Amino acid sequence: MKRKTLIICLISEIVLVVALALLAKRFPAYFLSIYAFPFAQLAAGIGALSEMGGFFNGIASLLWIGAGLIPVAFGLRLKGGREVLPEKISLFVLGAVVVFVLYGMTNPGFHTNPLLAGSEEALSTASGILSMVVWSFVVLSLVLHIVRLMSGGSKNELIVIAGKLMTVFAFILVAAASFNLTEGITRVFVKEASGLDKTIEFLRTLVSGVPMFLDIYILLSVREVLRISAYESAKDRTQDNFSEPEEESTENDMSQNLVKASNNLSKICCLALEITVGVTAFFNLIQLAVARSISNVNITANIPVISIVFIAIVLLLSRLLAENRKLRDDNNLFI
Repeated sequence: MKRKTLIICLISEIVLVVALALLAKRFPAYFLSIYAFPFAQLAAGIGALSEMGGFFNGIASLLWIGAGLIPVAFGLRLKGGREVLPEKISLFVLGAVVVFVLYGMTNPGFHTNPLLAGSEEALSTASGILSMVVWSFVVLSLVLHIVRLMSGGSKNELIVIAGKLMTVFAFILVAAASFNLTEGITRVFVKEASGLDKTIEFLRTLVSGVPMFLDIYILLSVREVLRISAYESAKDRTQDNFSEPEEESTENDMSQNLVKASNNLSKICCLALEITVGVTAFFNLIQLAVARSISNVNITANIPVISIVFIAIVLLLSRLLAENRKLRDDNNLFI
């Protein structure tokens, strides 16, 4: 996936997640929980068709069984022996879980869990729980697939896989950041509090989102470095969606581009570290200055330790990559 296409997809994802988060609050009967998407909506459609009876009942059954057969079909397409067996089992179980969850959402009385027989809020919680069971097996299948590819891949294949992982992580972070910001901003507007409390809460939400969006930008930069590295180190320069250069370049140009991209990544990481820590420090100072006038002072929760560690690790790796590439070019000159 080219960078421009990826940016468009990420922007579309932001719009979708924000819309789902708002719809879950505006139409709770149809959007019970953002984590239940799209299973709750599919179950609602199946339930509506079933109630119409006759021909539509058959369509509902086909949708119900067909949804479960999708992961099974992926499992049957896997070629190989024992190395693909865990992945196949995971996909087959995922198919069964999808069928079970959709049936449970369509027929709440099927479950003995009292959550499903309670209020609208309880149904929302239960739908989220059921959907997370499905998503957990989706993640398990993806992890098993990635582990299998990385255990037997060449150097260039591993670089390509790492680049695609950066793309997946970017989508996950964008979804998490968009949802958290939407929830936080919505909570500020509906909260009964003073103007200063709402302002501090709004700033707290924005500050908490800064590290995540910086991490997304760093992931995209890492992906660019890996793309150049994959093309530069490939023996077979066949075109693919990840390692193909944006423009035609010679081998020397690609080597220089790799060093340049690594150095740019180092600068981005340094700037991201400064912004992350600086924004957090100044916001904590603002909280301290108005501590007597607000009802909630939250200092420790605003320190993004995981984000800081992630950026520091990427900074170290980018510097090592750039220096290693320079050393390799120097050795080639001597040869």
